[in-house]
Amino acid sequence: MREEQRQCHLGVRPTRTKPPRVTLAWRVISRELRKLPHEIRVTFQEVERILPNGLHDAELVRVDIDYEGCRAIFEVNLDVSRYPDTEDHYRRGRLIFSGIEFVVVDPPAAKRAFGVSMIDGGDGQPATSPCSLPELPQDCFLCWIFVDRANSFIRVAARTVTHQWDD
Repeated sequence: MREEQRQCHLGVRPTRTKPPRVTLAWRVISRELRKLPHEIRVTFQEVERILPNGLHDAELVRVDIDYEGCRAIFEVNLDVSRYPDTEDHYRRGRLIFSGIEFVVVDPPAAKRAFGVSMIDGGDGQPATSPCSLPELPQDCFLCWIFVDRANSFIRVAARTVTHQWDD
């Protein structure tokens, strides 16, 4: 099923009605990104450094939590724009957290919490909204993802994170 059809089927309207204009700068960036391996295993801090904008202004499309496989998969549209580009350029990818200890999803603080949402992320507890969490094993890291549309956080404790481009 095409993405637009799937989104409409889920009751979510696509945010863009026509494809973004492709600029010369975007063609250069796109070529550079294609040179990267299809899958990159990194720490959460490295994800923030590898991508031109980290998770800032990324769009959260889907979250899957595999309890049996101990992993959480975040499907995201990543902002790969570079300065001085004035237009946003997105590329679909996944963050796959493996060896998860826990995933904590705050209740939404907004009425319309579902649908594609802008996100941001960071390490540890968010300074603006710390909460009580289970003890973290020494071989795990803790990170947070702020979901703008829900005005709430998702916290993930995992052993590894893998970044994949969706080509």
